[in-house]
Amino acid sequence: MRPVFLRGAPGIGKSSPVRDFADSLGLECVSLLGTQLAPEDLIGVPRIRNGRSVFCPPEAIARDEPYCLFLDDFPSAAPVLVVTDGRCDVLRVRREHAYLIPQGARLPFTARGPVFRVS
Repeated sequence: MRPVFLRGAPGIGKSSPVRDFADSLGLECVSLLGTQLAPEDLIGVPRIRNGRSVFCPPEAIARDEPYCLFLDDFPSAAPVLVVTDGRCDVLRVRREHAYLIPQGARLPFTARGPVFRVS
């Protein structure tokens, strides 16, 4: 799967095609509002495992079955957190950003922002 970025003025119906796409594949669409998210809503809270701190992402996004993650209404001036399985092409992000990828995954390019790993 590839991430898709829809950009446009507020209220023109960008959310509908995302939900329709998820429905067409029989996937649940989990929608998170960027204007109301705290970092721990995506990366989770830390926990000590084997003497090290690891992040435990919330159940809403840490799933074994496929689903559509819809990150909606991100403020245009805010930093971006790119959530990926690591199998993505080069992303052109022109503002401050970071990556959230599974433990052991690798990005196929050199990241220009921090990379956080979750297990």
